[in-house]
Amino acid sequence: MADIRILINDKSTSDLKAPSSGQYRARDTQLKGFHVIVGRRSKTFAVQGDLRKDGKRVASISVRIGDAETMSTREARATAKTYLAQISKGEHPNPKTADMPAHANDTSQVNGDEAAQPDVAPKGVTPSSASSPTTSARRAARERRRISVKLYRHFH
Repeated sequence: MADIRILINDKSTSDLKAPSSGQYRARDTQLKGFHVIVGRRSKTFAVQGDLRKDGKRVASISVRIGDAETMSTREARATAKTYLAQISKGEHPNPKTADMPAHANDTSQVNGDEAAQPDVAPKGVTPSSASSPTTSARRAARERRRISVKLYRHFH
């Protein structure tokens, strides 16, 4: 199903029909970047925007705000405005990923609920090695190098 544009409020969000497969986005007509991701089993408020540096788009990010079943549209819209303000200043709204440099054409799907659980190890990493400061530092350094190379290749 293609994305749709509606005025997002509590009633319109509850009236959104689940797709038979995949997901679609219901984009708000009032606040640019604010949308609801509608899947087969859930509806999630999210915000999308472009991180810019020196006038150039560095990354396109999408940050999930919360579950539409448990959060009101008013709360989600207020959070979305805060996140969009941070994005417009060139800051990533999620503090966990704020220190990671963004790379071109990246669409980060960051869920606030998952970010609040630091005890969950990344996929393919055993819990004992995930807590090791040396392993974490090496992994972070490797990721920074990978992103730096990608950025260099993109802009040169």
